[in-house]
Amino acid sequence: MAREPDRRVQIWLRVRLGAERMTEVGRLYGYRDGSGIHRVVSRLESRAQWDRDLAAKLQVRQVKLSSVKS
Repeated sequence: MAREPDRRVQIWLRVRLGAERMTEVGRLYGYRDGSGIHRVVSRLESRAQWDRDLAAKLQVRQVKLSSVKS
């Protein structure tokens, strides 16, 4: 996750795949609370619906991270 250059993807990985609380992730990234993190995640997922490159990037990261957990 740390090597991912896109902050939005880092946040998405932590929240969706790492199951970290949005408030905790928010503090790490300089947000006051979890609402900003929720917005980042929802916008990223919304964009991935029509942006094939982004959707592929998220899928690759998801596969890589899930193989590390196993």
